[in-house]
Amino acid sequence: MKALNAIQDMKVILLVILTTLCPCVLLLNANGLQRKESRDSIEMQIKLIDGHTSMEGTVMLRFRRLNNASQAWSLWGLLCDDGWSTASADVVCKQLGFGPALQYTVANKFQTDLRGRQILLDDVRCSGSEADLSQCRSRSPGQHNCEVGEAAGVRCSAAGRVVELNSWRRPENTENTLASSTKPSYQLKLVPLKAENGSSDSDNRTTSGIVLVVFNGSSSSLQAPADGLCADSYVTLREASVACRELGLGAARTVWKHPVAPEAAQITDSARILPALSVAGCRGGEARLSDCAQLIGPGHSNQTVCLEPTFTLAIECTADLPDLILDHRVLQLSAYVARVPMYYMNCALEENCAARTAFEVRNRSSHWPYALRTLLRFSTIVSNIGTSDYRPYNGSESWTWHTCHMHYHSMPYFAAYEIYQQRNGTHLALASGHKASFCLEDSSCRGGLQPKYQCSRDPWDTGNQGISVGCSDNYLHDLDCQWIDITDLPFGFYRFRVVLNPEFKSAEFNYDNNAVLCGLVFSPYQAQLRHCRIQHAFDV
Repeated sequence: MKALNAIQDMKVILLVILTTLCPCVLLLNANGLQRKESRDSIEMQIKLIDGHTSMEGTVMLRFRRLNNASQAWSLWGLLCDDGWSTASADVVCKQLGFGPALQYTVANKFQTDLRGRQILLDDVRCSGSEADLSQCRSRSPGQHNCEVGEAAGVRCSAAGRVVELNSWRRPENTENTLASSTKPSYQLKLVPLKAENGSSDSDNRTTSGIVLVVFNGSSSSLQAPADGLCADSYVTLREASVACRELGLGAARTVWKHPVAPEAAQITDSARILPALSVAGCRGGEARLSDCAQLIGPGHSNQTVCLEPTFTLAIECTADLPDLILDHRVLQLSAYVARVPMYYMNCALEENCAARTAFEVRNRSSHWPYALRTLLRFSTIVSNIGTSDYRPYNGSESWTWHTCHMHYHSMPYFAAYEIYQQRNGTHLALASGHKASFCLEDSSCRGGLQPKYQCSRDPWDTGNQGISVGCSDNYLHDLDCQWIDITDLPFGFYRFRVVLNPEFKSAEFNYDNNAVLCGLVFSPYQAQLRHCRIQHAFDV
């Protein structure tokens, strides 16, 4: 005992000496895990990649020391799955603004390309109460004993956060410096790329190229002040479609980033294009960009408004696009409550089509197949009322064969389902679901039209997926994931909605009819949808 006490005393003396000589020495717990740093505190950023939705994926992080403001951020790296837990996953979801974790994943569950990736954090131990990952115990950044394949990931819920089922989040600065009650103070031009010469329609009008903003009072040629639009991540097909509409060219088929490095920015003999205007928050149906929530131009104090200033926005416009619409009458009439043993949800659990507590039951009990879940089931009939066929935005080479469902999954995230309430002006999501494994085909057609697209049941043949003009893809209530798990939802009155194309990755001519909103009455006797109506995904 005396010898043990002497060793402990020596440890204390050594620690005092070290902290005196170098106040940046880490305080370690009994497991050698970092608790906090006295002066050299760490600022850490995280993000999720390679998930089907923004709420899931492989955890990526980067860091820098707070006591050195000039220090650059580290490169993005991986989080090792040693000791990875639900509590730690909860902290990641909380830091990203989502609800509690539905699941923590290990061993590179989301199949991220790990070439060139480095492990930045290992042995993370969170209690779940921390505000962000930097407050959890862990090894020092960069120290680990992991293989690259041990990448940690999470699946987060939407419950408890203010969410919109789309990929755009409104920027903090929502000023609109170009809006006018009479006429816009600018005009748009579409400049074909010099190397490609763009494309044109039957009237020989340019339909693809870089979007250029020419301000009133400047030359009609492309002399300054003519600016490009930012091509930041929050710019979607919606903003591009508004630009096409303002140009009189229909709607956007594609939108992409075009590099504007000095050697690539020469568009004409008299102008260089640099992005200097930021647009965001368009619904997709506005007549001009100045009608959108944000269009920052002159008057922004010469600030750099683009997050990625080395790229400018390029678009391709067309008058022929698909237009998806959901049959709200079928949705309302088909809804009912079912009590289902988890044994029959085995395939659906692979697609994350259950509430968090379902996975907890499966993890802690060997008798989980006999546990019952309460599901709100419903049918969705999705029709194409546009002027061209709807096709998966991913090519067939990226489709995946699903052994459980026996067909190819062409689209990872086609429809989102949500039960929520409005409390004091806050949108509170309480339960959610999604159509993760979507196989597009012509289930029925009107007016004597013949089906063109059909899902393949042959693993050696991807088949031909899509929805023809005048046809519909019918997902009935008895299919996997045609539900929301409401096992943990109290009886009461709620709002229910279905959103098609929730991430706006597929080009459509009209985005105003992509959602259906209903009232939901959930009682001990039944669940009933009422007053369903078609609306824009932004309208809650």
